[in-house]
Amino acid sequence: MSIKRTIIQATLDQLTIDQKVQRGLDEKRVNRIASAFDANALGAITVSLRADGTRVILDGQHRWAAGKTAGHVATVTCVQYEGLSVAEEAELFLTLNNTKQVQAVDKFRVRVISGEAAALDMNNILHKHGWKVAQSTDHWRLSAVGELEKVYKGSGVRKTGGDILAENVVQILTSAWAGQSNSAHAVILGSLGKFLGWYGIDVDHSKIIRELSGFKPMNFVADVKAVKDVEHCDLANAGAKILVNLHNKNRRKNQLEAWQNR
Repeated sequence: MSIKRTIIQATLDQLTIDQKVQRGLDEKRVNRIASAFDANALGAITVSLRADGTRVILDGQHRWAAGKTAGHVATVTCVQYEGLSVAEEAELFLTLNNTKQVQAVDKFRVRVISGEAAALDMNNILHKHGWKVAQSTDHWRLSAVGELEKVYKGSGVRKTGGDILAENVVQILTSAWAGQSNSAHAVILGSLGKFLGWYGIDVDHSKIIRELSGFKPMNFVADVKAVKDVEHCDLANAGAKILVNLHNKNRRKNQLEAWQNR
């Protein structure tokens, strides 16, 4: 079926949202818009007409929700697409929101739905080790997708093998902390990525896991921030320096060379 684009009029009740292709609804934002609602400023809402007749919002869900909250009953202008797959809806959402402040977690989720190879690969790595991407600090939840992607791209020290690096980083933090809250913190991801990315196969993973398991995740993060302030370097370099020291602790042989900021 070819994709059609038309301009239509529809009531707010004739539109709906699908969280698979949308960001989470920000209730505070909805209430703020609704409190000063102006129908003349509503603008056009972009929707996808699906085979079952539902019109799924791709852009404008906060204006739509605010209008419903404010009791708006008149029709609104919609830019309607017909013939999109769910993956194509997700891609269009990203295109429409590329210059807006869409949370990284929401963008990542939509990238997975749209079938983007890198996002699928990272998502599979996380699921393999029991993690789920979500804007939450609960156990087994990872929200630092931006930092994970830096690791996946090599953490600034590798040009290839970023997928293996990401796998190793997630495996180590999982083995050390078993999904504890905040153990997938951006500082931890970045530190492990820089450390493992540089030293590679010379790292004794079991030693690092044992050492990290002696920390609470946020205590490790606090130590990294303290080293950053003293060394005047970025967080990933500060964390890598700590990890080198932990790796070499009580070892007479097979020590790693001292960390140099990279």
